[in-house]
Amino acid sequence: MGIIMLEEFARTQIAEEEMHEAELKKMLRDNFRSDILLF
Repeated sequence: MGIIMLEEFARTQIAEEEMHEAELKKMLRDNFRSDILLF
């Protein structure tokens, strides 16, 4: 029981981190694009 819960928790953490990373990359990409347009 405890192990299964730990596994679920770890999976959720990893999924959230990946989502966060994707959002950061998108933000950086958008900022990068607008910086190029400004120059």
